[in-house]
Amino acid sequence: MNNKILIIDDDLGINEVLKIILSENNYETKVITNPEKIMKTLEEFGPNLILLDIFLPNISGSEICKQIKNNSKTKDIPIIMLSASTQTKSLALKAGADDFMFKPFDLDELIEKVKVRIQGK
Repeated sequence: MNNKILIIDDDLGINEVLKIILSENNYETKVITNPEKIMKTLEEFGPNLILLDIFLPNISGSEICKQIKNNSKTKDIPIIMLSASTQTKSLALKAGADDFMFKPFDLDELIEKVKVRIQGK
């Protein structure tokens, strides 16, 4: 099985760390910093999981999560939302996220959550 993870975050440092740690664990990654063409990217890349930041420029991660979960073609893709704010966990879960992690996150915990979500499909 080809394990593809789409990373949607505007923090370039976080994106680099995620790409490195996920590729070391045999995941193929694609990073989007500007999610305006999210549905086209989902269709073309076909991820098994999405790591999504809550705070993004122009559109919130919560709004993106709702769009993905309300689309019959993408609703089954697990989404783990990420945020530095402790106030946002309930926001993420209300938006339909499958899981949530606070930034900065423990890399081992992240890999474990990714494995569970991808294998649980």
